[in-house]
Amino acid sequence: MPRSKRFRVAQRAACGTTSMLGSALLIGCATPQSTSIPAYVAPVDGPTARLLTRSSLPAGERYGVFLYADAEGCREPRRVGIAEGDQALPAMTLQADRPTTIEFAAMKPDRAICRVRWTFDPLPGKTYLLAGSATRERCVARVLDASDADDIKPEATALWRNGGAASCTPTAELRARRSSSPDAERLEREAVLRPGATAQDLQGLTGR
Repeated sequence: MPRSKRFRVAQRAACGTTSMLGSALLIGCATPQSTSIPAYVAPVDGPTARLLTRSSLPAGERYGVFLYADAEGCREPRRVGIAEGDQALPAMTLQADRPTTIEFAAMKPDRAICRVRWTFDPLPGKTYLLAGSATRERCVARVLDASDADDIKPEATALWRNGGAASCTPTAELRARRSSSPDAERLEREAVLRPGATAQDLQGLTGR
């Protein structure tokens, strides 16, 4: 959806001990594995929703979209797809009526990498949009409710999982924060690039 490119909301990601941009912006990462990330397999029955992906990256830069089989623990990543620049991935089917944790990962030619991770609750029959982009120092991504093409808006259930020093903040904690201080939560999140992607990072972003 071309109109989706108007929406750019940044998110901060977390992992390790890197501190940048004047605050504790830590880069999210998955637990190292010795094998390549398996491909995502769409559900064949039950209630489903649709997910679209759009990106805006300079030519030659690559991004990947990953879905976690363990949505709460941010474990067992599945490779949804890999693309370059502003290439869009094909629409995918999500299982609805259960939490979904999805990640946008951008990689520069020098292997600097950043990740943006969200958990949301897809509803049957609805369409969602994962819109991501990257600049020289950071990447941004957002989960949007795109069921109405004339009224694309932030997905109300989306939770940013990479806050603070945690790479997978518990959803109960995030919901409690939202309930206690609904106006304090920023919609915009951004992740800084982490130099020197690991072999596992490259496996995911090259599809091997």
